[in-house]
Parts: sequence; structure tokens; C-alpha cells
Amino acid sequence: MSEFLVRIEFVVPDLSDVDVADLTAAEQARSVQLQLEGTLVRIWRDPTRQGSWGWWKAESAASLEDVLASLPFWPWMDATIYPLERHRFALPSAGDCTCCDLGALAAFGSDAESVQGGEVDLDA
Repeated sequence: MSEFLVRIEFVVPDLSDVDVADLTAAEQARSVQLQLEGTLVRIWRDPTRQGSWGWWKAESAASLEDVLASLPFWPWMDATIYPLERHRFALPSAGDCTCCDLGALAAFGSDAESVQGGEVDLDA
């Protein structure tokens, strides 16, 4: 499963208030569904613009584009998709690490001797 950061800007449609209210309700319902499925991991509103940032998971950019196209406001959205990869300095999260004891990482913050040359000594 790949991860993506998606920047969405809305081009405000020239629709009636009733149409906008209906679309907003449908958009909210679809957003909740995608969050419950784990496709939309997290979403943030951009307070400086008419838009949002989202952390998404999908098999590919093409499959993510299909998901985005299922959003009711899609015809009025301008979306930019940024593929993500885990940074080499990122600590593993639970379930990600298969090569070491995650419990040893707890010593990282409290035991300066466990860090040597920028590497974590997991045997410390």
C-alpha cells in the first residue's frame, strides 16, 4: 500500500445554496466512509485557502485518482498528488519494524550512550 499527500483546492461552484448543501452532505458522508476504510488516513483544512491537505493510502496513484473522482465535489476540485516514502531518519511505528526490538527504542531518549555515531545501538 502506498501513501500520498494530496493538496485539494476548491473552485467554488456557481450552484444554488440547496445544491451546495446537498453536495456538502454527500461529500461529508463519502469522506467518513473513506476514513473508516483507512483510505483517507487524516485530513486537514487549510485556513488560508478554500482547500485541504490529506494523507491517503492507495495501491497506486492511478487507484487514488479513481477514489478522488468518487468525491461529490470532484468536478470543482483541483488536486495535486504527492507520493510519499518513509524517510530514512523516521523511527519505525508499531507494526512497521520486523528487524529489531521496538522496546529498545525507548532507551533512545533517555540513554545517550545508546546512540553512537548517529546510530541507535539496539543492544544497549
